[in-house]
Amino acid sequence: MLGLYPVQHLERESNQFYNELFRRLDDPDIDPVETAAWIEYRVNLTDHFFADGCGKISSALAAYVGMRTGVELPTFSERSEIFQHAPKELRTTPDPLADKQFLRVCRNYVLMGRKEVSRVRNSRMEAM
Repeated sequence: MLGLYPVQHLERESNQFYNELFRRLDDPDIDPVETAAWIEYRVNLTDHFFADGCGKISSALAAYVGMRTGVELPTFSERSEIFQHAPKELRTTPDPLADKQFLRVCRNYVLMGRKEVSRVRNSRMEAM
């Protein structure tokens, strides 16, 4: 896993994160799975805004996005699953669509989500 984002940029980056988060939550055209992946990426994988609990906080925020939109998100049986596609260098842009590392994380998050939704659906069907 990559180290923490430089401390001197923490206030600026956390303000940018919250502004973008509220914009995403208010925009019905933004895919909630992309928003959940973006939250995991920023809070847990790149910026690490908090001294402790970044994984739990990012999971809770991502779950909130899923719950408010009714979208099933991936679940991870182990923390290591979220880090499999973690970035290898510092994030260089606040624009997620210009960030190749985010796009890779997002694609894998979406794929994991589809696998998890399929697994849950199959389990439910078998139980019937």
